[in-house]
Amino acid sequence: MEIIYLKDEKTSMHDFLEEALTNDIITGVFLSGTITKDNIPVVLNPTFYEDTVGVNYTFAEIQQMEQYDVISLEEILNILASYNKKIVLNVLPIYLFDVTQENLEEIIINAREYMTIFKSVLDLFPNENIYICTPVQRSLFLLQEIIKNRKVGLVVTMFNLTYVDIDFYVFDIKMVNMNIIIQELNRMKELMIATITRSDIQMADQLFSTPENALILDQLQFITDYPNELHKALTD
Repeated sequence: MEIIYLKDEKTSMHDFLEEALTNDIITGVFLSGTITKDNIPVVLNPTFYEDTVGVNYTFAEIQQMEQYDVISLEEILNILASYNKKIVLNVLPIYLFDVTQENLEEIIINAREYMTIFKSVLDLFPNENIYICTPVQRSLFLLQEIIKNRKVGLVVTMFNLTYVDIDFYVFDIKMVNMNIIIQELNRMKELMIATITRSDIQMADQLFSTPENALILDQLQFITDYPNELHKALTD
């Protein structure tokens, strides 16, 4: 069982990184990334599925906002350069409105530029174990096209339930179907399960308390901002 650490809103970026670097229970980190108005890829307080704040403000402006604890992607990857653990980068969408025939071409052009800017930073760290995912299927295909040397995954939501064949999937614990989990493990896919709240941890504890389900724990990865509590719940 792997535990991927997610920063919550109460934990400072400094404390998050210190915990990630020193806690042996933690096997990786989950970062939410976007690009600012002045084209700087950044990591900010996690909005697990979507947040467009980046494209509306410059890096300097976001740094002044109390609700965001922001750091440039390049800086955090430099800090984690000797981490030797997994880094999962969740690329947040830049558009939340519906795609139409009229705006499709503009969206594709902007999204391709967006992904290319991310790639330019990731290419500075060729030896790091970086995974990249997105909650938007139309962004997923661009990621696969542009970022070819990383594992690419999908954050599964109620809005993207059409099956796509990719390297890994991120499921909310509330959406976990054990038949699907076993099916994808048999296909040699990596599976990450988001247990964001304490009630999510309780749900995971109940789900994997049966001997049959406990057998596959070692094949799963859990994303959580409570790594110690989750480890205790699933290993006791």
